[in-house]
Amino acid sequence: MAFKAAKIREYEKQIDQMVYKFYGLTEVEIKVVEGAK
Repeated sequence: MAFKAAKIREYEKQIDQMVYKFYGLTEVEIKVVEGAK
């Protein structure tokens, strides 16, 4: 079960990175977004 949770977190990070790239966010903007989670 822990393996599944780890894989899900990994996929979520990958999706986040794709979204950030799609919207052209800067490092500062990404930190703001991630701080809001």
